[in-house]
Amino acid sequence: MQSDALYLIFRYLDFKDIHSCLLVNRQFYDIANYDLIWKFLLEKYYKGFKHRKLDYKKTFKFYHRLNQVQPFIFNCCDNFDPNNFKKLERVYFKDYFANFKKYTKFPIGICYLENLKELEIENMLVTQLSPKISRLTRLNKLSILRTPVEKLPDEIAKLSNLKTLLIGNTAITHVPDYIFNLPRLKILTLSGNCAKSNERFTGICYKKLYRQTNLKQLFLSHNEMSSLSSQIQNLTNLATLQLNNNILDKLPNQLSYLRNLILLDLSHNNLSSNEVNKLYKLRNLTTLNISNNKITVFPISLYRLKTLICLNLSNNNIADIPGKIKKFTTLKDLSLRNNSIKSLPDNFFHLLNLKYLDLSMNKLLHVSTRINKLTHLRSLDLLGNPLTNGREIKILCGNYIDHFEVPIRQNIYNYLWDGLDITTLFKGFCFILSLLMLGTTIAGMMYCIIRGFLSKMA
Repeated sequence: MQSDALYLIFRYLDFKDIHSCLLVNRQFYDIANYDLIWKFLLEKYYKGFKHRKLDYKKTFKFYHRLNQVQPFIFNCCDNFDPNNFKKLERVYFKDYFANFKKYTKFPIGICYLENLKELEIENMLVTQLSPKISRLTRLNKLSILRTPVEKLPDEIAKLSNLKTLLIGNTAITHVPDYIFNLPRLKILTLSGNCAKSNERFTGICYKKLYRQTNLKQLFLSHNEMSSLSSQIQNLTNLATLQLNNNILDKLPNQLSYLRNLILLDLSHNNLSSNEVNKLYKLRNLTTLNISNNKITVFPISLYRLKTLICLNLSNNNIADIPGKIKKFTTLKDLSLRNNSIKSLPDNFFHLLNLKYLDLSMNKLLHVSTRINKLTHLRSLDLLGNPLTNGREIKILCGNYIDHFEVPIRQNIYNYLWDGLDITTLFKGFCFILSLLMLGTTIAGMMYCIIRGFLSKMA
């Protein structure tokens, strides 16, 4: 088909269709890059759009990288006209947009988008938000990540429809109390803030935080928290709680009142075995991560968690696994990486629902052949152990396990008895002799004699 005819057709296509035409052939690709097509589409969907000093080919590249059917924001900080983007619902400012990153001021025009529901600022140089952000009355999600914002405006308290608030890796040292009075807030992230090395992020009023009873997900990682208040019991609707990368050494007994908790992350803290055993009352817990702590005894009381599916005990100092581990009948994912485990009890192989097992970087010398009873196992990692029967385990379980990491052939005896080809061994021997003792001619004669002798035997 001629290019002129295709051009007339392309003028009536939508953004999504233009994007799909890129993958057809070279002709479609060239036509989709015509500046006049993009000019026509912008004038069609945004009447009165000011298109002077605009490169439409770059407009297309922005859309292609964004990879979603959404309108664009052009000249967002200087010549932004909200009247042309009334239908816009999501705005993302990220560092991979070169014309966004150079701006340090928040674009005030964004605050006039009445239908805006999601606003994300990530890896930008914005240092403060505009007080006019209170105009975004329909905003559901506000995300400020890896951005040197030092203070949140008080006007955020007027965002009554806000359900998700993410503040992470910023220069904020204090969180205003009004944040905890947002009536519909369900997801709250306050992780890794205060980017200045000489300050600490200690400005959280936890008493008011724990009054936010509607919260379902709470992320407080990388905050150097040394203790957890007993008032956390008020967050009865909480389903996800992440407290990783802090300095916690004790857990309040009131944590067991969070009966709706499904995921709990306490990794990279200073918790002992006794503190971890307090978690057995979280009856709906399915995922528990207590890796990188100071646990020396396997927390056997956790078998009372009848819904526990994933348990991570990596990078601790556990030496023995008790026989009562057979009571963890619901476990599907178990990680005991980098501990001091020397043997596995026979009851360990009663965990018939296991699918993912990580026992790497331990001190296992022998693994029982009863491991073949774990028929649901799909991933097994035994690397970093001084195993003596690694090849035997691989033969037993290698047929039905998708990911298999087992150390085998640890010494010369394994090489001799694991089915090594004798002909290959003689070839290597003759080659070494040719270099060290006899010379190329004699070694070649010996090689021909041995090869002929082996061929007759075969």
